Parts: sequence; structure tokens; C-alpha cells
Amino acid sequence: MYFIDSLFGFAIGLALGLLGGGGSILTVPVLVYVVGQTPQAAVVASLMIVGMNSAMGAFFHRLHGTLNWRVALLFGGSGMGTAYLAAGLSAAVSPNLLMIFFALLMLAVAGLMLGQKRRPTTKPALRG
Repeated sequence: MYFIDSLFGFAIGLALGLLGGGGSILTVPVLVYVVGQTPQAAVVASLMIVGMNSAMGAFFHRLHGTLNWRVALLFGGSGMGTAYLAAGLSAAVSPNLLMIFFALLMLAVAGLMLGQKRRPTTKPALRG
């Protein structure tokens, strides 16, 4: 079982490193439906898993001068308090309802991504 879990961990790390996203979107369903954790336990574990993977990716980009500190601190800093409050709230929500909310969030994000038109920009893709 550890081998299968490691393969999924590898795939999630690959998605995070290549695409910069997919952390909890991939991690929570794998932990619930493959590993067998409760949704609450999967959410808690995904925070740590995604955090470790993200830290490694950020370290790489920092070394290569492609980390935009202003954006990272703005989004990360503003989300920290909300994440703390939401972590407490998730313990009070039933596992089924938690997974329904999670699925609805994934669908909403997918809809936004598919519906967005890419606008040309003159800004550089990577800034240090």
C-alpha cells in the first residue's frame, strides 16, 4: 500500500511542480477514495502535503529568480487567517457535506478556467 501511496504522492508533486496547482484538488480525493481517510483527516493531511510540496517548488523558483514575492505574500498572507478559521469549521461539518462542498468548488473552478478567454499581455510571464 505504501508503494501505491508513494506513486500518488509523486503524481501530485509532479502536478504541483509543473502546473503550480492541483494540490488539494488532487490530494483530498486520493486520500479519501484511495487511502481511505475521512474527509476531515484528508483535508488536514492535504494542508501539510501541499505545504511541503509548495515550499519545495517555491525554493526552486526562488533560486532561479522567478518567485514574485509581492504576489506570494499578498495571496499567502491574506489566506492564512481564513485557512485557520476554515480548518476549525471543517471539523463541525459532516464528511458527506464536506465532500459535496469540495466537489462544487472543483466544478466552479473548472468552469471559470474553461470559460476564461486568454487576453494578450505585455507583462513578463516570470518576475523575480
